[in-house]
Amino acid sequence: MASFIVKNVISAYRHVDVLSFWTLSDIFPEIQLTDDLFYGGFGLVTREGIKKPSYYAFCLLAELTETVVYQDDHLIITTDRKKNYQILVHNFQEYDNLYKEFNHAHITDKERYNVFKHKMEKRVIYLLRKIEPGYYQVTEKKVNQLQGSAYDKWLATGALENSMTLERHLKETATPAVSSRMVEIKDEYSLELTMLPHEVRLISLKYREE
Repeated sequence: MASFIVKNVISAYRHVDVLSFWTLSDIFPEIQLTDDLFYGGFGLVTREGIKKPSYYAFCLLAELTETVVYQDDHLIITTDRKKNYQILVHNFQEYDNLYKEFNHAHITDKERYNVFKHKMEKRVIYLLRKIEPGYYQVTEKKVNQLQGSAYDKWLATGALENSMTLERHLKETATPAVSSRMVEIKDEYSLELTMLPHEVRLISLKYREE
Protein backbone atom coordinates (compact mmCIF):
# COMPACT_ATOMS: atom_id res chain seq x y z
CA MET A 1 0.00 0.00 0.00
CA ALA A 2 2.90 2.40 0.65
CA SER A 3 4.02 2.40 -2.99
CA PHE A 4 0.39 2.65 -4.15
CA ILE A 5 -0.08 5.79 -2.05
CA VAL A 6 3.16 7.44 -3.16
CA LYS A 7 2.50 6.62 -6.82
CA ASN A 8 -0.96 8.15 -6.74
CA VAL A 9 0.02 11.26 -4.79
CA ILE A 10 2.85 11.94 -7.26
CA SER A 11 0.47 11.43 -10.18
CA ALA A 12 -2.40 13.49 -8.80
CA TYR A 13 -0.93 16.41 -6.87
CA ARG A 14 -0.83 18.80 -9.85
CA HIS A 15 -4.49 18.14 -10.66
CA VAL A 16 -6.22 18.48 -7.29
CA ASP A 17 -6.26 20.92 -4.39
CA VAL A 18 -6.71 18.35 -1.63
CA LEU A 19 -6.02 14.62 -1.23
CA SER A 20 -7.31 12.44 1.60
CA PHE A 21 -7.06 8.79 2.62
CA TRP A 22 -9.79 6.48 3.91
CA THR A 23 -9.16 5.71 6.73
CA LEU A 24 -6.85 6.54 9.65
CA SER A 25 -7.51 3.43 11.75
CA ASP A 26 -8.77 -0.11 11.25
CA ILE A 27 -11.44 0.73 13.82
CA PHE A 28 -14.35 1.84 11.66
CA PRO A 29 -17.82 0.41 10.97
CA GLU A 30 -17.51 -0.80 7.37
CA ILE A 31 -15.47 -3.90 8.27
CA GLN A 32 -16.36 -6.15 11.17
CA LEU A 33 -13.57 -6.45 13.72
CA THR A 34 -12.07 -9.90 14.26
CA ASP A 35 -9.54 -11.37 16.67
CA ASP A 36 -6.93 -11.48 13.90
CA LEU A 37 -4.07 -9.01 14.01
CA PHE A 38 -4.19 -8.36 10.25
CA TYR A 39 -7.63 -8.87 8.76
CA GLY A 40 -7.71 -6.50 5.81
CA GLY A 41 -8.65 -3.23 7.48
CA PHE A 42 -8.19 -0.07 5.43
CA GLY A 43 -6.50 1.97 8.16
CA LEU A 44 -3.02 3.44 8.34
CA VAL A 45 -2.71 1.79 11.75
CA THR A 46 -4.18 -1.44 13.08
CA ARG A 47 -6.77 -1.73 15.81
CA GLU A 48 -3.87 -2.14 18.24
CA GLY A 49 -2.10 1.00 16.98
CA ILE A 50 0.57 -0.81 14.95
CA LYS A 51 1.74 1.43 12.11
CA LYS A 52 1.44 0.01 8.59
CA PRO A 53 3.58 0.82 5.53
CA SER A 54 0.79 3.15 4.39
CA TYR A 55 1.32 5.22 7.55
CA TYR A 56 5.02 5.54 6.81
CA ALA A 57 4.27 6.49 3.19
CA PHE A 58 2.53 9.62 4.44
CA CYS A 59 5.42 10.31 6.83
CA LEU A 60 7.83 10.29 3.87
CA LEU A 61 5.50 12.41 1.74
CA ALA A 62 5.32 14.95 4.58
CA GLU A 63 9.07 15.53 4.30
CA LEU A 64 8.79 16.85 0.74
CA THR A 65 9.07 20.62 0.45
CA GLU A 66 7.33 23.31 -1.55
CA THR A 67 9.18 23.56 -4.87
CA VAL A 68 9.12 20.63 -7.30
CA VAL A 69 12.39 20.29 -9.21
CA TYR A 70 11.48 17.19 -11.20
CA GLN A 71 8.72 14.63 -11.38
CA ASP A 72 7.96 11.52 -13.43
CA ASP A 73 5.90 8.36 -12.93
CA HIS A 74 8.36 6.90 -10.42
CA LEU A 75 9.90 9.75 -8.44
CA ILE A 76 9.56 13.32 -7.32
CA ILE A 77 12.31 15.78 -6.31
CA THR A 78 11.62 18.87 -4.22
CA THR A 79 13.66 21.69 -2.69
CA ASP A 80 13.03 24.32 -0.04
CA ARG A 81 15.31 26.82 -1.84
CA LYS A 82 17.66 26.63 1.16
CA LYS A 83 20.06 24.28 -0.64
CA ASN A 84 18.17 21.21 0.68
CA TYR A 85 16.62 18.54 -1.56
CA GLN A 86 14.25 15.60 -1.09
CA ILE A 87 13.97 12.70 -3.53
CA LEU A 88 11.05 10.28 -3.11
CA VAL A 89 11.01 7.10 -5.22
CA HIS A 90 8.58 4.17 -5.39
CA ASN A 91 8.50 0.73 -6.98
CA PHE A 92 4.78 0.16 -7.33
CA GLN A 93 3.69 -3.22 -8.67
CA GLU A 94 0.49 -3.34 -10.72
CA TYR A 95 -2.48 -5.32 -9.36
CA ASP A 96 -3.77 -8.22 -11.43
CA ASN A 97 -7.11 -8.12 -13.22
CA LEU A 98 -8.88 -10.37 -10.71
CA TYR A 99 -8.08 -8.06 -7.83
CA LYS A 100 -9.10 -5.00 -9.86
CA GLU A 101 -12.51 -6.64 -10.24
CA PHE A 102 -12.72 -7.08 -6.45
CA ASN A 103 -12.09 -10.83 -6.63
CA HIS A 104 -10.12 -11.72 -3.50
CA ALA A 105 -10.15 -15.49 -3.94
CA HIS A 106 -6.36 -15.72 -4.24
CA ILE A 107 -5.67 -13.90 -0.97
CA THR A 108 -5.20 -15.69 2.34
CA ASP A 109 -4.27 -14.48 5.81
CA LYS A 110 -0.66 -15.46 5.20
CA GLU A 111 -0.37 -14.64 1.50
CA ARG A 112 -1.30 -11.12 0.43
CA TYR A 113 1.06 -10.70 -2.52
CA ASN A 114 -0.66 -13.02 -5.02
CA VAL A 115 -2.71 -10.06 -6.26
CA PHE A 116 0.24 -8.48 -8.09
CA LYS A 117 1.03 -9.18 -11.73
CA HIS A 118 4.78 -9.00 -11.18
CA LYS A 119 7.21 -8.78 -8.29
CA MET A 120 10.15 -7.03 -9.92
CA GLU A 121 13.06 -5.02 -8.60
CA LYS A 122 13.62 -1.62 -10.17
CA ARG A 123 16.89 0.10 -11.01
CA VAL A 124 16.73 3.88 -10.62
CA ILE A 125 19.44 6.18 -11.99
CA TYR A 126 19.13 9.96 -11.88
CA LEU A 127 21.59 12.86 -11.97
CA LEU A 128 20.63 15.96 -9.97
CA ARG A 129 22.50 18.93 -11.45
CA LYS A 130 23.32 22.51 -10.45
CA ILE A 131 23.52 21.85 -6.72
CA GLU A 132 25.29 24.33 -4.47
CA PRO A 133 28.80 22.90 -3.91
CA GLY A 134 29.53 21.84 -0.35
CA TYR A 135 28.94 19.14 2.24
CA TYR A 136 25.54 17.55 2.56
CA GLN A 137 24.03 15.20 5.11
CA VAL A 138 22.44 12.50 2.94
CA THR A 139 19.75 10.55 4.79
CA GLU A 140 17.90 7.56 3.34
CA LYS A 141 14.63 6.21 4.71
CA LYS A 142 13.09 3.15 3.11
CA VAL A 143 9.97 1.07 3.57
CA ASN A 144 9.64 -2.37 2.00
CA GLN A 145 8.79 -5.94 2.98
CA LEU A 146 11.94 -6.14 5.12
CA GLN A 147 11.71 -2.75 6.82
CA GLY A 148 8.59 -0.96 7.95
CA SER A 149 6.08 -3.73 7.19
CA ALA A 150 4.40 -5.03 10.35
CA TYR A 151 2.58 -7.68 8.32
CA ASP A 152 5.82 -9.16 6.99
CA LYS A 153 7.41 -8.95 10.44
CA TRP A 154 4.41 -10.89 11.73
CA LEU A 155 4.88 -13.56 9.05
CA ALA A 156 8.56 -13.79 10.05
CA THR A 157 7.49 -14.74 13.59
CA GLY A 158 5.63 -17.72 12.16
CA ALA A 159 2.34 -15.78 12.18
CA LEU A 160 2.00 -15.99 15.95
CA GLU A 161 -1.37 -15.48 17.59
CA ASN A 162 -2.06 -12.00 18.83
CA SER A 163 -0.63 -11.04 22.21
CA MET A 164 0.65 -7.92 23.94
CA THR A 165 4.19 -9.25 23.56
CA LEU A 166 3.72 -9.64 19.81
CA GLU A 167 2.14 -6.21 19.48
CA ARG A 168 5.06 -4.63 21.34
CA HIS A 169 7.55 -6.51 19.16
CA LEU A 170 5.91 -5.28 15.95
CA LYS A 171 5.65 -1.69 17.16
CA GLU A 172 9.35 -1.69 18.04
CA THR A 173 10.75 -3.48 14.98
CA ALA A 174 8.43 -2.75 12.02
CA THR A 175 9.90 0.67 11.31
CA PRO A 176 11.59 2.19 8.25
CA ALA A 177 15.30 1.59 7.73
CA VAL A 178 17.27 4.81 8.21
CA SER A 179 20.88 5.51 7.23
CA SER A 180 22.88 8.72 7.03
CA ARG A 181 26.24 9.82 5.70
CA MET A 182 28.15 13.02 4.93
CA VAL A 183 28.88 13.62 1.24
CA GLU A 184 30.84 16.33 -0.53
CA ILE A 185 29.01 17.48 -3.66
CA LYS A 186 30.74 19.54 -6.34
CA ASP A 187 27.73 20.63 -8.40
CA GLU A 188 25.75 17.43 -9.09
CA TYR A 189 24.50 14.36 -7.22
CA SER A 190 24.26 10.93 -8.84
CA LEU A 191 21.45 8.73 -7.58
CA GLU A 192 21.67 4.97 -8.20
CA LEU A 193 19.19 2.73 -6.41
CA THR A 194 17.95 -0.85 -6.59
CA MET A 195 14.38 -0.87 -5.34
CA LEU A 196 12.68 -3.98 -3.98
CA PRO A 197 9.09 -4.67 -5.08
CA HIS A 198 6.63 -2.34 -3.30
CA GLU A 199 9.45 -0.26 -1.84
CA VAL A 200 9.34 3.47 -1.22
CA ARG A 201 12.49 5.41 -0.43
CA LEU A 202 13.22 8.99 0.56
CA ILE A 203 16.68 10.49 0.05
CA SER A 204 17.17 13.83 1.78
CA LEU A 205 20.13 16.11 1.03
CA LYS A 206 20.64 18.66 3.81
CA TYR A 207 23.23 21.37 3.17
CA ARG A 208 25.72 21.80 6.01
CA GLU A 209 26.85 25.37 6.57
CA GLU A 210 30.59 25.69 7.17
